[in-house]
Amino acid sequence: MIKKHFAVFGLILALSIESSFTAFADTANSITMENSGAFLFQWRPVDCGDGMSFAILVGGNTISESDVILNRGYDYAYTFEPMTYSRPWGTVPDLVNVNGVWAIPENWSSLPEGTQPTLQIVLKTNYKNLDTDKRYINVVHLPNGVDASDLPTEVRNI
Repeated sequence: MIKKHFAVFGLILALSIESSFTAFADTANSITMENSGAFLFQWRPVDCGDGMSFAILVGGNTISESDVILNRGYDYAYTFEPMTYSRPWGTVPDLVNVNGVWAIPENWSSLPEGTQPTLQIVLKTNYKNLDTDKRYINVVHLPNGVDASDLPTEVRNI
């Protein structure tokens, strides 16, 4: 009986020590990934890290407030700061292809600045995962005549 108590105590001690080591992981130079805070139509924006998300709309090229479903804890930034943030609703720019390179976030550094215009939705959150309370969703539209299955894998994953 005493051996069982010591075995249970030893197991509890081992688990508690192991969990304290994971709490000291280095997070100083990492990218914080989190839920982007919104769903657009049937497309969920892909988190690019540090409060930036990217979504490609297939079908219509306009977006309105009723097309966006916000998660709990998120609201539009223009609700709280109407003089700073405008309502982003309207026509969404097409996804750009420059010399065979699709202008998705992972390719932006290799393209000239300003190549890919986006419709940007700014959300405000009360979550403290990042240094700022703002989250940005950049939205583009898949151009007419382009089939999603014809896109490279890295673009289809978005």
